[in-house]
Amino acid sequence: MQKLAIYVGGYRHCIGLSLRGNCTEPVDAMYLQQALAQTVQQLQSLYLPYLWLDCQRLEALSWQGQRALLRADSQARTAGILPCWCGLPERVTEQLLDSGVHTFLYLLPVEDYQGPMPLLEDYLPRASHITPTAPKH
Repeated sequence: MQKLAIYVGGYRHCIGLSLRGNCTEPVDAMYLQQALAQTVQQLQSLYLPYLWLDCQRLEALSWQGQRALLRADSQARTAGILPCWCGLPERVTEQLLDSGVHTFLYLLPVEDYQGPMPLLEDYLPRASHITPTAPKH
């Protein structure tokens, strides 16, 4: 199983993330939530209303991953930012349908993605990777 990797991209009027791999461990869920929180802060400072998320290479979400996704989505909306979850694979969509989490998310097909187009590429530069921070004890 490929661990969760999150890539960020942006240009003048847009910021997006590409979620890749599996979010099945508690550390992955924390990484997801941290990355989304950092991106939301950046969007707020730039007065941008949307966060574009390329999810077509997200392979699996545990219940912790779903909870982190839902929590991050809620925090973004509270901050006035709409997360647009684009291109979720069928397996992940089924996981969200089974848990009911899909009802709280703005899900779009990948064709509706309007974020930074380089994030849709198969291979991304290492420089665009968001590095997880160590948990605070």
